[in-house]
Amino acid sequence: MVRIEENGIPSTKNCTYKAQMSCPQGLFTANDCYDWHKKTATKYDANTVVITSSRKVATLSIANNFAFGSEQTTSLADYYTCK
Repeated sequence: MVRIEENGIPSTKNCTYKAQMSCPQGLFTANDCYDWHKKTATKYDANTVVITSSRKVATLSIANNFAFGSEQTTSLADYYTCK
């Protein structure tokens, strides 16, 4: 099971750094990014994801003379294996 930490790694944990990844744009909510990070962390044998930054990106698309706006969330996270 992979857990999400937003306030860094608790100092009581013995953790080993594995990787840093960025949630791809195209996912629309923070929960989508969190789920993506949890799934991706398992590829690195990590059980802890520490969100280091998060931001919302506004997008505008035009198709058939109509404008469509949306807001997407992206986040950067470090992956760790903690005991």
